[in-house]
Amino acid sequence: MNCQQLTVTHKQAWHSATNHPFLLDCRSGNLQPAQFNRWLEQDYLFGIEFTRFFAATLQAAPPNHFDILLSGLTGIKAELCWFHTTAKERNLSLHNALLPAGEEYCRFLIALSHRPYPVLATILWGIESTYSVACREPMASPYDQLFSYCASDTFKDYVHQLEQIADEALTSATEETQSETEAEFLIMCRHEKAFWQMAYEAVA
Repeated sequence: MNCQQLTVTHKQAWHSATNHPFLLDCRSGNLQPAQFNRWLEQDYLFGIEFTRFFAATLQAAPPNHFDILLSGLTGIKAELCWFHTTAKERNLSLHNALLPAGEEYCRFLIALSHRPYPVLATILWGIESTYSVACREPMASPYDQLFSYCASDTFKDYVHQLEQIADEALTSATEETQSETEAEFLIMCRHEKAFWQMAYEAVA
């Protein structure tokens, strides 16, 4: 089993995670500012927990994977700075409480922290890959600028490298760990779909 096989075997779940109406509205320019703002506020809070999950993955990783993983820290730092800058420009608060979709996604990451490395590496790739795939089609202004990093070649290359190390980890994993990884991948897809949807429900 490898990462691409997961996306093919679970094509519908992957499609739902990477082609949500939230993203379609970003591409058409129909997304309402309040919907984007709520997503941004919540995604910042998720980003905090994602950073801790990244640290857990790095801690479990073999040394020959360090270079690729450590290269991602620059992107995480830039993303967290981007949240602060964009929130200030849009007069938003980054201190609101997590909504249910975000809270459940964060609990999912926390629960994964002590799982086998192949599980962590695959979920790390999966989360980053959803953004890379979601942003591969042009978005309307101003969302084209706001999602520019996820659409960049630099980010695409990084996600490809994450895929390579996740595949390497899965190749040597036991059947039990591979099955566990597949199950967690499906859960991750459901959380991604719910997180996009949260932007609409929160401002309805």
